[in-house]
Amino acid sequence: ITARRAMMASLGGQLVFILALVANPTLPLVWFSAPLYGFSMGGHGVLATLLVQDAFGVKFYGSISGLVNALAVVPLVTGPLLAGASSDLTESYAHAFLIVGAMIIIAIATLTQVRPASFPP
Repeated sequence: ITARRAMMASLGGQLVFILALVANPTLPLVWFSAPLYGFSMGGHGVLATLLVQDAFGVKFYGSISGLVNALAVVPLVTGPLLAGASSDLTESYAHAFLIVGAMIIIAIATLTQVRPASFPP
C-alpha cells in the first residue's frame, strides 16, 4: 500500500467517524466514534511527510515541506475560531463538522490525482 492510498484510507476513516458524530450525536456514539476518529488521524503526520517525498522526491523535500507546514498554520489557527463561532451562532458544531467533512472529501479526490515523481537515473 502506498502512502497516497494509506492517506486516503486515513482520511476516509476520519470522514466516516466525523459524519457519524454529526448524524447521531449521542453519548454512546461519541464514545465509539471519537477514539476511532483519533485512530484514523494517527498516521496523518507521517503520511503527509511520505506524500511530499513520493510526489516531489528527496531533493526538494525540505523546501516543499517547509512551504506546506507554513501554509498549514492558517487552518490550524482559524479552524477552531471558526468552529467556535459556528457553535455560538447555531448552538451546534454540526456545521463545522460538515465543512471539515467536505474538505476531507476534496482532499481524497485530490489525492486520486497525485502520482509519484519520476526521476532520471
